[in-house]
Order: sequence, then structure tokens, then C-alpha cells
Amino acid sequence: MRPFFFGISTPMSALDTVLATIDADRGATLDGLKEFLRIPSVSAKPEHIPDMRRCADWLAGQLMQRGLQVRIMPTRGYPVVVAQNQHIAGRPTVLYYGHYDVQPPEPLDLWKSPPFDPTVRDENGHPAIYARGAVDDKGQVWAHVQAIHAWQQAGGLPVNLTMLIEGEEEVGSENLFAFLREHRAEFKADIALISDTNQVGRGQPAITYGMRGLVYQEVFLTGPDHDLHSGGYGGSVPNPANVLCELLATLHDGDGRVNIPGFYDGVQIPAVEPMAELPFDEKAAAAELGLPFLSGEKS
Repeated sequence: MRPFFFGISTPMSALDTVLATIDADRGATLDGLKEFLRIPSVSAKPEHIPDMRRCADWLAGQLMQRGLQVRIMPTRGYPVVVAQNQHIAGRPTVLYYGHYDVQPPEPLDLWKSPPFDPTVRDENGHPAIYARGAVDDKGQVWAHVQAIHAWQQAGGLPVNLTMLIEGEEEVGSENLFAFLREHRAEFKADIALISDTNQVGRGQPAITYGMRGLVYQEVFLTGPDHDLHSGGYGGSVPNPANVLCELLATLHDGDGRVNIPGFYDGVQIPAVEPMAELPFDEKAAAAELGLPFLSGEKS
């Protein structure tokens, strides 16, 4: 039986080589990840600007060692690392997105080990590496870097690959959109791959097909033109704080559905059966967060 990757038939011998390389390089993979995690690439703090550049340079060097053509491309902020293999006509093109910046590590007193000193600990029977960026997003980026290395040992990637790894995700990616508009022809692809999401559980990979986004709005409520004594006016004058609470409460109905007109236009409802098969325990998930219950749409 021959596996298929994006419509490309791949010999079992190549896949065997890939898996064997991954197993053989386990120690080197962990060492490389630790080196990646030691760089304090905190995009939100100006004092880490040199570390941000150092991290981009380090990552670019690692990708070059794996046979890719690499460029460090400037933006109005931190640079973007772009890497490609040889693109061959007729093969599908995959665009991989990741980021090399991390969140600030504060509060430091909550860390059991220093945030930029990667430490492997076995907690709850599962060994894991602890450091800032280990799961957002350096761990995932490094997994793909090592996967590329394994495929190169098997004769090369079976697809055309373009990697875009930016340095501003944790501060809103303010300069990424202008960068993409300026270079949009270079990033045309048949599929975009992002690995900055979760698994269903340990040993249970998942394909995430959608996430909640953010919409920012600023609301101004105007009340009385001077301070009022609550004893004399508390029952007769609308309290702006209460009005705001009433306004926010109307955003969802009693079943958790969003009340904003047009919000669900074009939304495809996922099939219930596959979702029901996932090993998700709602009560356990709530307990893990210290909550009595979770929320969401009842349907």
C-alpha cells in the first residue's frame, strides 16, 4: 500500500526512510529544540530586538542546512524567514506558516524552571519539555524543520514547499499583511498549513478546521453630565455600567447563539457523527480549568 500526500503517490520505501530517520534523530531533535528555545525572542519587549534578529538568523541557518533556499526578508518590524525547496511543475504547493517570537515569560515566580532554560520533566506520567515557546510556536516549527530533514534523507519532499515564519504573531502580526500584499505572487499555494493549534489529546493528532477570531470594538456610553448621589438618584437615573451589562448580554441568546445579524451567513455546520467520536470529556475539561461547567451553543 502506498500513502498519498496531497495527491502525490509516495513509495513505502521513502516513508520507511522518513520514519527511521525521525527515530534515529530523536536525541538531535531534542537538542536542536532546546537550542531554539534558549533564544529569548520576545517580540513585545524592545530590549529583545537583538534576540529577535538572532533567532531569525539561527532558524534560517537550520533551514539552509536542510537544503532549502532561505531568505530573511525585512518588514516594517521584525523580519520574516522564507524558505523553499526546489519547486517542480505539476506538483502541489504547500505554504507553511509559523512564528518564531514568543510571549513575555512573566510572572517569573510561577515557573518551576527558568523560561529560557528548557527542562524535560515527567508530570502526570508524561515527559514534556518546559520552556517559553515550547508549544507556541517553536515546538511545532521545529517539528516541521526536522520532518523536512527526514524527507531530504528519503530523496526529497514530495511537494513544493514554501515556508513563511514570522516574528510578530505574539504582538498582532501588524506588518504581516502589508508584507503579504507586497509579495503575494511568491506565496501562491494550493494549501496553507498552520501548526499553531492543539491535539485532541496526547497521541491523538487532529486537523483543526476553524478557530474563534477577535473583533475589536470601542463603545462609548454617556450618562449624567455630573456626579450624582446614589441615595437620591440611584433608582431613577440609568447607570451606564448597568446599561453596558445589558448591552453585552444581548450578544448571545439563551442557547448561546450569537445575536449579531449575518454572523452565521456562509457558516457550514460540521457533521455531528465525527465530532461525537472524539474522546472529549466536557466535565473533565471544565474541572481542569477549575470551572463547574463550560459554555457554548447548546445545539
